[in-house]
Amino acid sequence: MEATATRRFAGQGDRERQGADGHHHGELPDEPEPRLVHAPEDYTTNLEVRVKGSTLYVYRAVILLWTEYRLAVYDLPNRKLQMDLLVAPEDMPPRAEGH
Repeated sequence: MEATATRRFAGQGDRERQGADGHHHGELPDEPEPRLVHAPEDYTTNLEVRVKGSTLYVYRAVILLWTEYRLAVYDLPNRKLQMDLLVAPEDMPPRAEGH
C-alpha cells in the first residue's frame, strides 16, 4: 500500500481564493507521479518457533499502537498456513529455556 503526496482543500475546486487572513487557500499542486511517503515496515517479532511432526508453530508479537500476540500454524509438507490465531500470552505454555 502506497501513500501519495496529493492534497486538496474541500470546496475549493480548481480556483484559488484569498481568505480573511490574507493567505491564499485552495488546491495545492499534485505530485507528477505517485511516490512512497513512508516505507512499510514489519512490526513482527518471532518469540518462539516449534516443530512437532510435520507442523510448524510460530508464536509472535505484532507491535504497532498496541501489541497482538499471534500463533501461526503451518502444514510443512504442503507449505500451507493452517491457522493464524490471536492469543492471550497467559494462555501460552512456558517458553523454552534460553529465551
